[in-house]
Amino acid sequence: MANVGDIRQLTLKKIDFRVTGGSDFSRKTGKWEKENVPTSGVPDIKYTKQTEDVESVEIQVTGAERELVRDLANETENFDMAYVTARGDTYTNSGQITVTADSTSDGKMTLSLLVAGDWAAIVV
Repeated sequence: MANVGDIRQLTLKKIDFRVTGGSDFSRKTGKWEKENVPTSGVPDIKYTKQTEDVESVEIQVTGAERELVRDLANETENFDMAYVTARGDTYTNSGQITVTADSTSDGKMTLSLLVAGDWAAIVV
């Protein structure tokens, strides 16, 4: 049984891909990473903007889809991407991908999504 937050579909450059069962996108909830920077007096706080990158998502691909994903991984311009949860929520963004694993024996590829901004929910 699927959890409400499980990812059901990933769309990259208007091409839909099947996500393997039970996939979940671990997204950072904070916008800023904060750390103390020592000084001769009171420490300063250093702020670093966090992006909502997705570390890995596993998709099921055919041979032709595998070639499409490889082509997308070689793109140097941001393209549209979206995902749909089991509950039907849809989120969009733009960015690029890298392939972190590719298994021809079971037809699965693992991708990292490098996004240009925050994921935006589509409200219907």
